[in-house]
Amino acid sequence: MFGKYCAIFSVQIGALLVSADITSVPTEASCIANADLAIAKSAEKEEDKVTSSKLFKRHLAEYFCKLGSPRMTVLELGVHHGYSTAVWASIFQKVIAVDLKEELLRVAAARTAKMTNVVFLAANLMADSWTTFRNNRVDAVIIDANHDYHHVRADAYNSLRHLPYLRHMAFHDLGTEEGVLQTVRELSGRRILRNCRKLGQGWDGSSWSYNLWDPATGAVTPAMTNLSEGVACRSVKPQKLQPPFANLRYLVYKQPISQLCHAGLFRFVPGGLLVTR
Repeated sequence: MFGKYCAIFSVQIGALLVSADITSVPTEASCIANADLAIAKSAEKEEDKVTSSKLFKRHLAEYFCKLGSPRMTVLELGVHHGYSTAVWASIFQKVIAVDLKEELLRVAAARTAKMTNVVFLAANLMADSWTTFRNNRVDAVIIDANHDYHHVRADAYNSLRHLPYLRHMAFHDLGTEEGVLQTVRELSGRRILRNCRKLGQGWDGSSWSYNLWDPATGAVTPAMTNLSEGVACRSVKPQKLQPPFANLRYLVYKQPISQLCHAGLFRFVPGGLLVTR
């Protein structure tokens, strides 16, 4: 879904302020009913291979509606065509939807044109400043952007670092993307993620099929997994948030920087070694 893409360095994302005042709050039952209406209009995975399943959307709606999502603001990382965005807009007070590619944001914006509680932002989550999001009371984050381990991990830690009111984190493609699974296991091991609920296909441990995409060749092959499609958890910021620096990917840029397109990368590995892959 996300190939190599170089953001223009001069593009900045501006300040964003979202009001937290509403006049009436839907009940849990009406919140679920609103979600069901939006889910019925969304595509299933057979129609759009990238979007989350309708079951994932329903499970996530159940999770958040019970917590009072109509009073909450959610940050959605990774928008694609906006099918999920429309569902989140039906159950949350505000949705801040972020994607790298403006052409995808335009499609998503058209799909949610009648919804007044969605803000779309074009941003490179690995390069642009996250301080924009700090100006808002963000209660939850849904991580579904670049599924590479280093990107998923960075999205999670940046959310914890820059969103002081964050209480819940959700991840899509847990059962099909190793980078997502590795990040969730790491954060769960540090007790940052707690009381997790399995979401979507495979939530009960049953096997389900998906298409395995090879980013190097572009080849797609059928595969099976019994891991859940996603997970939603309560997030707890530890006293020492700084993640271990080993196995983190560091990007190298040529000077002067006119485009945020890295020229190389390296990482430290246990034993004091440095590798360039």
